[in-house]
Amino acid sequence: MAETFLDRLKKERDELKTKYNGLCQFLKAENFKQLSNVNQMLLWNQEKHMHEYLYILEVRLELLSNTGQHSEQDLVSFGNYVLNQRKNKEEKSDNDAFINDADLKNWQAQKGK
Repeated sequence: MAETFLDRLKKERDELKTKYNGLCQFLKAENFKQLSNVNQMLLWNQEKHMHEYLYILEVRLELLSNTGQHSEQDLVSFGNYVLNQRKNKEEKSDNDAFINDADLKNWQAQKGK
């Protein structure tokens, strides 16, 4: 049976999750501490971007499967919120300018007002 687009997206998510989890484990390992500061910084940045990419894949899968807890309107609203937050963080030269769980909680709190 041929793979569907949704199957390929799930496979991409699963493969990324495996790589992401492996990187997270390495960041806690003694071998990580033996790397140069530049390599450590690059790996931390890689982890942040992989986390964001993984989150985006999860949201896309939720939209495509129509079984998620959020409507498409909610996700567009959240996406706009994140873009504004990211812009603000980048203007402040914040090193943490990526999507995270705190962004979702802040958006939900603002939405509830």
